[in-house]
Amino acid sequence: MNPDAPDVAGLVATARRLYAGAPMVARTLQGLRPRICPFEVLIALVPAGARVLDVGCGSGLFLGLAAANGRLGASVGVDRDARALAVAERMRCALPDPAALRFVAGDAGDLPAGDFDLVVLIDVLHHVAPAAQVAVLGGAAARVAVGGRLVCKDIARRPRWRALMNRLHDLVLARQWVHHPDADALIAALGRAGLIVERHERIDRWWYAHDLIVARRPAEGV
Repeated sequence: MNPDAPDVAGLVATARRLYAGAPMVARTLQGLRPRICPFEVLIALVPAGARVLDVGCGSGLFLGLAAANGRLGASVGVDRDARALAVAERMRCALPDPAALRFVAGDAGDLPAGDFDLVVLIDVLHHVAPAAQVAVLGGAAARVAVGGRLVCKDIARRPRWRALMNRLHDLVLARQWVHHPDADALIAALGRAGLIVERHERIDRWWYAHDLIVARRPAEGV
C-alpha cells in the first residue's frame, strides 16, 4: 500500500463535508464516489503544490479532495455541464483556500491555455464517441508541462462482467450508453504526443473495473 495514499473512509468523510450544502442527489453521489472510484490512488499521484488541470471535472470531487488533503497549487477544473459546475463552485467555497481553485465552462476541445504539472481525465473518455477519444486525450496531453504527468482513469473493458456492471451503472445514473476506451490505443496516442507511459494497471473495486494509465512528459533529449 502506498503510504502517501489517503484513507478511503477519510475521503468519504471529506466528500460529505465538502458537499454538505449541495442538493441532496449531488451530495449523496459525491459521498458515495470514493467507495467506487479509487480516489485514494489518484490523489497519491498529485505532487504537493501541483498545478492541476482536471478535464471533465464534473462537480469537482477530485480537485476538492486533493485540495482538502493539502496537495494543490493553482488549479483548474473544466466541464461543459453547468449544473455540475454550480455544485463545484459551492464546494470550492468550503475549501481552506478557495482562491487556489477555479472552475470554467468548456469541453475537451476548449481547454485553458498553459502548461500544468498534472493533467487528469477521470471517467471522461467513456462518455466520448470512440472515434474522438484519442483526439480528446491528445488535447489533454498537450497541456502537460515538461516533467509533468497525465493521469487517465477510466472504465476497463475486461473482464466482461465487470465492464457490463460499469455500463449498467452509467445507464442508470447518466442515462447514457458508454464506450469503453481501448487502453492500447490510448497508450499509443500518448506515445505520439511525446509522453512516456510509466504505469498501466487495472484496479478492481466492488464489481467495477478501473483502467489506470500514468504518463510523463520527459525533458527534451531524455
